Amino acid sequence: MRQTKTNRTHRVLLGIAIMFLSCLPALLPVAAGQSAGNNGVYNSSGSVTGSTAYIDASAFASTSTDICATIYNILASNPNSVIDARGLSSANSNMICGSTTTTSTPWMQGTSTTSNASTILLPAGKISIYQGWVLPSRTRIIGEGNNPTPGGTIIQACKSSVGCSGAFTSGGTMLTMGSSSSSVCDDGGTAGQCSGVSIEGLLLEGNSQSVNGIVNEHAGQSSYVDHVNLHFIEGTALQVSGSQAQDSGPYANIAVSTGSSYATGTLCAQFDTSSTRGLHGLTCTAASGSGTGPSAAVTLDSNYNTIEDIHIEGFQDGILIGSASSAEGNTIASFNGAGGSGGMTNVVHVSPSNPVSDLSIFGIAGYAGSYPVTNTLKDEQSGTTLSVGTNPVVGVYVLGEQITGTEYYRLTNSPTSTPAWGFGSTTPGSATCALGSIYSNTGGSSGSTLYFCTYNGTNNVWTAKN
Repeated sequence: MRQTKTNRTHRVLLGIAIMFLSCLPALLPVAAGQSAGNNGVYNSSGSVTGSTAYIDASAFASTSTDICATIYNILASNPNSVIDARGLSSANSNMICGSTTTTSTPWMQGTSTTSNASTILLPAGKISIYQGWVLPSRTRIIGEGNNPTPGGTIIQACKSSVGCSGAFTSGGTMLTMGSSSSSVCDDGGTAGQCSGVSIEGLLLEGNSQSVNGIVNEHAGQSSYVDHVNLHFIEGTALQVSGSQAQDSGPYANIAVSTGSSYATGTLCAQFDTSSTRGLHGLTCTAASGSGTGPSAAVTLDSNYNTIEDIHIEGFQDGILIGSASSAEGNTIASFNGAGGSGGMTNVVHVSPSNPVSDLSIFGIAGYAGSYPVTNTLKDEQSGTTLSVGTNPVVGVYVLGEQITGTEYYRLTNSPTSTPAWGFGSTTPGSATCALGSIYSNTGGSSGSTLYFCTYNGTNNVWTAKN
């Protein structure tokens, strides 16, 4: 019996050894494939080879080649690939792309260009750029996080004080989503309209220069921005403009800090495109010291957008609607503002410059503490102002269609400041009301079911009309 058990054990061990030896030839080519920068996969012939679908950029890096050139050299001959550049750092690469005279981006080296689609996984640490990046169709760049510590990805606009030999182009854009060029946007759809362009998990550092952060004028469906911080950018942090950016978004989880250096027209977000998937989650602050902050944090001059979960500090207007173009069918929700050290005038400001209608506003608030806001809402279309003193929180404000002049259909839950419609099962009694308000008594009988707020010569009072 002991001999039988021993023989059985030997047979099991022998089987394991045979299995290991049979797998060994396949394992060796995988390692070889990875040393060339690619994962090892089986090809159609059953042999293991390096896969160009997923490429480790660190195998191609050197300190004499900048990170943008390394990515370009891989991308130019490997379309539709995932380029993993997370292993690149100042230890094995030059992290400053190009110079003031030499163009170097992941899609352009000098006059040579590529528009091959890719997903690029960027490394932690700082990447310095002299020229803006123009992302072609079906391009996704993903960083290691939007917080620089610990281990986030920072793309910074060059400046001599940060180790560059010159500065980023004044007025330029750091990241541009798509292009009007058919060679960049070659999806076969609308000429000059890209799709599938996205930016995730990184921080853009403007270094207090007159630059723009992210601009989308040519990327539509499946194009979005998520978990991106924009720091010390004196131009526009996020701009979505033009008809070809329709259906893009959402633009989510974005934080902007302008610092104390900014222009009057510095913006956190500019929406000039109708029918996007909205702006969801924005914190924007301006450290204005004892002066006046920038004019507006967010501008909305287009139709059918949703802007929600927003916190603004230090701007004169939290959101300015209709200042440059008409705006209808938009929704603002959960939007609050604080004055910051420079003060804020309006959390929501509806401009009289262009028609604004069918605007729905839910849950806006103005801070009334040490750095107060003057008005929770100022609607210059209908001539309505809801001050923070009497209306620090506005649950509902709906601006409907225009009747004539400054007369609009309108609904609000702030009856002390502007006409509203209320209802209940008892009479309104001596409750405060705004002239012209209506109250429906659902528990009333003849002569006590409908009330209007009228002026009795001394005060506004509820008067039964039916």
